[in-house]
Amino acid sequence: MVEETKAGIDFLIESRRVTEGATKINYLKRSKEISGEYMAQYYQEAWEAKRSGKTKVCWVTVPFPSSLMYTFDIHVFEPELDGVFAGFMGEAVKWQLHAENKGYSRDLCSYARVNLGRIFAGAGEAEGAMPPPDFLVTARMNCTTYIHWWEMLSRHFNIPLFILDGPFCDRPRHEPIAKHHEEYWIKRSYDLIAFLEEQTGQKFDRDRYMENIGYEREARVLWDEIGKYSQRVPSPVNEFDLLFPMMPICWWRGKKLAVDVYKEVKAELQERVDKGITALVKEERHRLMLVSNPPWFRLEMLPQWLAEVDSVFVVSMINRMFVDYADVGEGNFEDTLRGFYRQYINLDIEERIKWGEELIRDWKCDAMALMDNRGCKPIAFPIPEMAMELEKRLKIPCLRFEGNMNDPRDFNDQKVRAQFETFIELLEQR
Repeated sequence: MVEETKAGIDFLIESRRVTEGATKINYLKRSKEISGEYMAQYYQEAWEAKRSGKTKVCWVTVPFPSSLMYTFDIHVFEPELDGVFAGFMGEAVKWQLHAENKGYSRDLCSYARVNLGRIFAGAGEAEGAMPPPDFLVTARMNCTTYIHWWEMLSRHFNIPLFILDGPFCDRPRHEPIAKHHEEYWIKRSYDLIAFLEEQTGQKFDRDRYMENIGYEREARVLWDEIGKYSQRVPSPVNEFDLLFPMMPICWWRGKKLAVDVYKEVKAELQERVDKGITALVKEERHRLMLVSNPPWFRLEMLPQWLAEVDSVFVVSMINRMFVDYADVGEGNFEDTLRGFYRQYINLDIEERIKWGEELIRDWKCDAMALMDNRGCKPIAFPIPEMAMELEKRLKIPCLRFEGNMNDPRDFNDQKVRAQFETFIELLEQR
């Protein structure tokens, strides 16, 4: 996996090298390298632990209380992020075809098709695959696809599966959770603890869990501070440059590893501010928010196209959701559990619209862009309505383009580039 991850970084660097003379972007350097190095180390350690039989491996979904999992010395893996890595490296379709040849539709989540394709192809450590799981955990309120995806994994590996159920969150993030919802959620969280005790043979250590929560809280504070660097005008960083360093807050919540990564990322950003380095080499004329998931296989191209017309992405909902909708609290054990329940994807459209207003205002955006994403319907389906409402309330334009977060077959480079060019021309006329 070390070689696999380094290959992914080299792939990104090479894509920059081809067009960097025209893009006029000052890229982050060390931040992406250290994220890749730590990720490679994590995979390598997990395979070594798997071979020794001393550590359990569990596959979970991205919005999950990892701090709780790490309390039981579990190696946690998230198949969605494994799919992202394949997208980075231009290998998503290679694995998706294996799933499609087994009858899985192209309308299925493009992360799921990568994960299932790797399994059907028999990918192992040499191909950069995750170690096989000993048991599985997912959550119902994140995405309905997760349930059927994880059920299929459970049948394939013939291993136990726990589904953490939670009701729809009907309250804004600044208001208390409905009492009956809170009671149900806490009860299911204790059921999860009992399941983890059964699978690992360890008793739950509350003190250790609270130590992990301390690391998670510190990582979230750092990630919040990192994201707010781009509130400066001009911005010292292009938002897409932070999507690879975002991985630790997805994966390693509750581990000191995430804190170590973010201290280095923040140091690089502060150095740029001190030296007056900005995201764009030339003038910053327009600041955009990304509303949807990015196309991971085109992570360099979209900001490059904007940079050619002196424009930059300064904030994205996908990055900020790991701060604004993931508060682990400051109090006791049950307070920390509540933070996971109130997630962005588990909220109504009006709450998402209000949040979008906050981001556009705080990051001083004069436009936004969204991808009509064929690869992730739970996130994609409310986005057009959100964008239309934000346009109406804030009087700023929105660019909509078709694509897929992790399947380049649903992404037309020439068409999307033409849309970006036309959009900026119209923006200039406002």
